[in-house]
Amino acid sequence: MVFSFSASGWCEKPQEDVTLGEIVVEGEQEKGILKIKTTQPNTETTINKEGITLYGGAGQINPRKIIDILPSVNYQSADAYGLTTNQGIRIRGQRQVFSSVEGLGLISVGLGGPGVNDNWLFDMENMSAVSLYKGAVAPEKSLAWTNLGGTIDRSILRPADKIGFTLNESHGTWDFNKIFTRFDSGPLPWKTKMFASFSRTQSDKW
Repeated sequence: MVFSFSASGWCEKPQEDVTLGEIVVEGEQEKGILKIKTTQPNTETTINKEGITLYGGAGQINPRKIIDILPSVNYQSADAYGLTTNQGIRIRGQRQVFSSVEGLGLISVGLGGPGVNDNWLFDMENMSAVSLYKGAVAPEKSLAWTNLGGTIDRSILRPADKIGFTLNESHGTWDFNKIFTRFDSGPLPWKTKMFASFSRTQSDKW
């Protein structure tokens, strides 16, 4: 004969309601190299000066090479420095990409070589940011017929508040060499500032 019974209920204590106090977490998000705006219908991502230096490579001349780190961007070049005309880019699967500086549209004269295509018109050392607009691009950022994939916009690095001189020199394989110089005037007597720059880039392979 077997007898069984449960006595668990005899030892149970009534459960008490527990209320957690307010928890506040404070801190600052690291700035990093990317700035992504999410309060507008289009997708806008900006790479700052630190990111340009990091991802622009030794060439520091081709903006397409810089935005290759962003999602939905596929940039390919036969030259690691981004100097060759044998290159291509797809953004969201589209090849039609518009290029501008401070919102001013640039039209490629052709792919005859460096100095002709807008990819080589500006040294990245003279840029403070490179922005990529995708999706419903604002009219002032997309005044072109080749912006199906998106718009690459560059922001010029403004003259410094103090007088200064910059000299950069890069070397690489295939006799690559680039010399970049920039002079910042600082405040001038007529309440303005200016800068002047010079660069020379060469490589025997391209």
